Amino acid sequence: MILGIDASRATRTEKTGVEWYAWNIIQAMAREMPEGWRVRMYSEGPITDLPDRWKSRPLPWPPRILWSQIRLGVELLTRPPDVFFVPAHVLPFVHSSRSVVTIHDIAFRTLPEAYNRKSRWYLDLTTRFAMSHATRIIVPSEAVARDLHEYYGAPESRVWVIPHGPGIVSAEHPRPTSDSTHGHIRTNMAGEVYFVAIGRIETKKNTARIVEAYARAREKSDAVRGMKLVIVGGRGVGAEETDRAIARSGMSEHIIRTGHLPADEVCALLANARALIFPSLAEGFGMPIVDAMALGVPVITSKFHAAEEVAGNAALLVDPKNINEVAEGIVRLAEDDAFRMSLINKGKSRSEDFSWAKAASETWKIIIEALI
Repeated sequence: MILGIDASRATRTEKTGVEWYAWNIIQAMAREMPEGWRVRMYSEGPITDLPDRWKSRPLPWPPRILWSQIRLGVELLTRPPDVFFVPAHVLPFVHSSRSVVTIHDIAFRTLPEAYNRKSRWYLDLTTRFAMSHATRIIVPSEAVARDLHEYYGAPESRVWVIPHGPGIVSAEHPRPTSDSTHGHIRTNMAGEVYFVAIGRIETKKNTARIVEAYARAREKSDAVRGMKLVIVGGRGVGAEETDRAIARSGMSEHIIRTGHLPADEVCALLANARALIFPSLAEGFGMPIVDAMALGVPVITSKFHAAEEVAGNAALLVDPKNINEVAEGIVRLAEDDAFRMSLINKGKSRSEDFSWAKAASETWKIIIEALI
């Protein structure tokens, strides 16, 4: 049997959540691969260092737009695999094989203001197409499964919940030691005490409110005044809201924006942070939550939807739209060492519930079932 995989997102240099999922699940599927299967990896350029029974199928496409719909679609029509796996939403309109598609979230419906009109239209179109044409749908949380049922009438028999593993904490990006320094990190945080926020600077990640909450926490707590805020991620939709929040706070010297960083630098920053501040307005899963817990870093996150589902009772849950509540969480984790340690212990235990080996094994089961 031949499995075709759209590896285009996994091969991107600058990875965020969906790209890290694609990269991690493909790596784990190679380790968990059952007998009797071969894999074709579709991407714009060649992929090297593949294991036995895995083959790169580069599909050059000079226009660079609509690669999935046109170039990949033609390939699937003329040389179809037995099953086609899409780790990132978009099932080509032209395809001739049984297919399994991972839909990470539908925030473009639940939080439309975080997307431009073109993105909302395309994501809605491709999600509707996947829901009506894919043989099986994988989602990372029960919350997303409920959203698909509410907004698209998805039948439970076609939607399977398979939680992710951690995003950047892996064998390739190992856990830094507790005394590791940051001399190689361009933010130069050696010796500093800081909170960290990870994710694109955008409306969806609630970055502007994180800044406002940090500013209020500094007003309330001497401990917080001795700690900086580090924001890790590139700019996204609504980044200007964060620019204005930083300007209003008058604390730009205490707020560090690193831009996008390599995974090993993000790991080091996260591992040495006082806490991860992650009160996102919309998540399909929230891999930074698991990363932080695996590294022994306490988490402040949203008390609803997928973030709460992933965090369980191992994080400080807050209303992401309530700036005072987020600020109080920051103060508590700055001042209360006993509470912070309790979250660290709970988080380490909770992080063990999520693994790529388990996700890959379950994904292979769904792929095999798609043939029936």
